[in-house]
Amino acid sequence: MSKFAIYEPASGVIEVVKEVDANSESTKVGGERSAGGELPTAGLDLRAAVEAFENDLILQALSRTGWNKNQAAQLLGLNRTTLVEMLKRKRLNGRAA
Repeated sequence: MSKFAIYEPASGVIEVVKEVDANSESTKVGGERSAGGELPTAGLDLRAAVEAFENDLILQALSRTGWNKNQAAQLLGLNRTTLVEMLKRKRLNGRAA
């Protein structure tokens, strides 16, 4: 199992965000393992992987807060306006059906 954590420098708190099995299908990108710290032999598209991770966190925060952008931004450590601009740029405006 691999743990993903967020460190909050202001408070010195480390919060475990997600614990995953590095061998599970949900942690694979392009058929190769991507979580757990090992780079796939064939490599990976880092920008796409970071984009997918970022989008997933944004959607989780919005879902958790009932799409309240102010609260979601707080969960993500962002200003509300930054989150709104990210949603526009990523075309993530609107609730998933």
